[in-house]
Amino acid sequence: RNLRPKYVEAFWNLVNWAFVAEQFEGKTFKA
Repeated sequence: RNLRPKYVEAFWNLVNWAFVAEQFEGKTFKA
């Protein structure tokens, strides 16, 4: 069964997306 509430999962999805986006932008504009 799923122990994590949907809002927690959504929160981490947003954090992960923001992190990836930041890394991508850093490599794109600073490289």
